[in-house]
Amino acid sequence: MPNSPVIRSRYLILVDIGIAFLSFVLAGLIRFETTVGVAVHFARHNSLLWLSLLIRIPIYLALGLYDRLWRYASMPDAVRIVIASLSSTVLVYVVNFFALPAAGLPCSNSHSIFLLDSLLNLLFVGGHRFWWRVYSDWRRRGREGPRIKEVAEHRVRTLIVGADDAGEVVVRYIKHNPELGIEVVGFVDDNPAMHRMRIHNVPVLGRFSHIPQLIHRDEVDQVIITNSNSHDGHVKEIKHWCRSCGIPVETVPAYHELFAGVVNQHHIVTRQPDASQRPALVYHNLLVTGGAGFIGADFVRYMLETHPAYRLVVYDKLTYAGNLYNLRGLAKEYGDRYAFVRGDICNPDTVARTMQEYQIDGIVNFAAETHVDRSLMMPGDFAHTNIHGTCVLLEQARKFGVQRYHQISTDEVYGQILDGSFKETDPIVCRSPYSASKASGDVMCLAYFTSFGLPVTISRGSNSIGPYQHVEKAVPLFTTNALDDLPLPVYGDGLYERDYQYVRDHCEGTDMILHRGTPGQVYNLGSGREMAAIDLAVKICDLLGKPHSLIHFVEDRPGQDRRYSLDCTKVIALGWRPKHTTEQALEKTVRWYVENEWWWRVVKEGEYQEYYRRQYEERLKHSTRAVLTPARALPGTA
Repeated sequence: MPNSPVIRSRYLILVDIGIAFLSFVLAGLIRFETTVGVAVHFARHNSLLWLSLLIRIPIYLALGLYDRLWRYASMPDAVRIVIASLSSTVLVYVVNFFALPAAGLPCSNSHSIFLLDSLLNLLFVGGHRFWWRVYSDWRRRGREGPRIKEVAEHRVRTLIVGADDAGEVVVRYIKHNPELGIEVVGFVDDNPAMHRMRIHNVPVLGRFSHIPQLIHRDEVDQVIITNSNSHDGHVKEIKHWCRSCGIPVETVPAYHELFAGVVNQHHIVTRQPDASQRPALVYHNLLVTGGAGFIGADFVRYMLETHPAYRLVVYDKLTYAGNLYNLRGLAKEYGDRYAFVRGDICNPDTVARTMQEYQIDGIVNFAAETHVDRSLMMPGDFAHTNIHGTCVLLEQARKFGVQRYHQISTDEVYGQILDGSFKETDPIVCRSPYSASKASGDVMCLAYFTSFGLPVTISRGSNSIGPYQHVEKAVPLFTTNALDDLPLPVYGDGLYERDYQYVRDHCEGTDMILHRGTPGQVYNLGSGREMAAIDLAVKICDLLGKPHSLIHFVEDRPGQDRRYSLDCTKVIALGWRPKHTTEQALEKTVRWYVENEWWWRVVKEGEYQEYYRRQYEERLKHSTRAVLTPARALPGTA
């Protein structure tokens, strides 16, 4: 079915006109059983045909039969088709058998022809639309077949507690995502009316007390307890039975927790196949939004270098943070394996045209407003790009059926952590407009995964550093200011800590998740080590041979997080490891800015000067210089 909404609507209207003619002809053939009879049928009953065209099409249009993606057809859509058909049938009947005779106009007097025509019309209109759902599912299974087959060799045999609405949701979710490698062997439920019944062709095997026997008999690998009141009094006993059999058990939480960022696929897949055994996806045309930015550009270079069969399409609006110099030389070096499209992710038409032209089968979304300081100045811009833009990309990814949509997020969505490290299952606690907008994008991604089965993954990275990073960020700001003997503005007491990872490590981790990550999962990406801002400034001064007196403590920004730290166990299990220590990453980054003054001098002109003035001019007037102590630089004199 065509992808353009206008073309799709026109196509469906033409098909329905053809269906009206076909239904009318077949009704005559069935009624009169000869082709001669059909000619008589046309002569006597043609009013039914014209009424069908004049009445049904407008009613179908009014009831929304032309504004839906029928490859996602569901039961409510079937009901809508029936209502549209019945209401138009009643109107055709009233006009033909009452209105036309009263007006002295020719009409059909055959109730049998009318009934046959109406039934055939309903059958063909509904059948044509639901065919797209069947075809889309068949095509998706065909595309993912080899990968699903390989995953199935390591499938997790699962027993579900609760054969009710909650259990049905879990089974439907698993059936719709066969790449998870989960096989549901059955349900258990104490309701005797459910015994020996089936839900989505999965049998109800017995009562809760039968769980130990079923675990051994059916070689169960895990048990999922659904969120249902029917077995609240048995949960502790069920968990005891599972532990005694050495089987992991998980309770699927309530739906409201999903929107609080607490729940993800982890609660359905307790015991997943070994990540090293999971087959890697293969792409042909990857769309990299925000690919002219700092991390996006390095990711494009890395992917072109390491995946010689891939074509990378960069889609970028080229705001102040997007720079074509970051992609310099790629078109010449890689030819038609690289393409650039200038566009806004908030524009669905441009995104759709790009995806259709380049036959995109995977999306990596780096496009975002990213600087916390700027989010405090213009939070609306961050909401528009990071939330609305993500929604546009997700919807287009869903329409075009991509293999994977990967969202680049940030560790800042977790808020601050004073001790320990954040895990992917920790709640979201945003403390700036930037982190709130990114968290909203993450939640929307997970909603598309749950609601539509869109194969989404998310990576939450720590602070990346490296070549081509915009000079508004801490490391290039400190480095370029120190090179010009300008103050290095450190917020507050400078003791807030960040995890600084080298950009190429971030890109390699993204590549690993893109190819081997599990849909619906979030992965943390970081170096595993934190550094205080004041220590960062001191190290940069030392690398450049500059005095620590250049370091100035300025008024802190609102909502400053004291510490970020990530637990990266999950992505490490996929086979990724950071290759650079924080010191190595910092040294390589500082050296690049020293050797590429031509790049950052241009960036520091124009718009950046106004931003720098607004952000730091007043703060620097009331700043204090750093004084070196045996431990670290601390605030000294004004």
